Amino acid sequence: MSDTGWMRRYNEPAQVTTGPDGLPVAITAWGRTYRVAEQVEPYWEAQDPWWTGGGAGLPIEALTVRHYIVRAVGPDGSGVLELVEQCGEWRVAGVWD
Repeated sequence: MSDTGWMRRYNEPAQVTTGPDGLPVAITAWGRTYRVAEQVEPYWEAQDPWWTGGGAGLPIEALTVRHYIVRAVGPDGSGVLELVEQCGEWRVAGVWD
């Protein structure tokens, strides 16, 4: 991701616009809009544990978390972000320095 490999962790709510393929094309977070310039890695999915935190009985889709690593370009330059989506809600999980 970067020369240092350090990522600052956030849990910032975001509004994400997706393209026809379902991949992010624009992100609004921290009051700024960023254009997704590239997918740095293929997205992946993980499952929240169904046996803890009230997950028992939830449909699998409610437990599915999708992770996207993208390079985004905004008013102050560009950066590599980790976006996560669960049940239609998006967050910026981290930003690489």
